[in-house]
Amino acid sequence: DAVTDNGVAKVNGQMVDAPVITRARNLLARQAALS
Repeated sequence: DAVTDNGVAKVNGQMVDAPVITRARNLLARQAALS
């Protein structure tokens, strides 16, 4: 699935509001980039 910057996750073609998941994934991505 893909997550957009505005906190909406696209799951199986449906737009789902998922700001918490988005923030968590962004944090994980930053940590991975720093490591």
